[in-house]
Amino acid sequence: KMAEVVELHKLKLAELKQECTARGLEAKGNKADLIARLQAYLDEHGINEMHCV
Repeated sequence: KMAEVVELHKLKLAELKQECTARGLEAKGNKADLIARLQAYLDEHGINEMHCV
């Protein structure tokens, strides 16, 4: 299965939680919290694009 580039704000809350969990991030909070957490993770790791797992 090819990894698909996605925009964080287009993901559903459940999908964002799954992405956080997959990266060892806390999956609590609202959609904005999860997006901010994932974006910070991507920035920290020098990743420009989100690839769904």
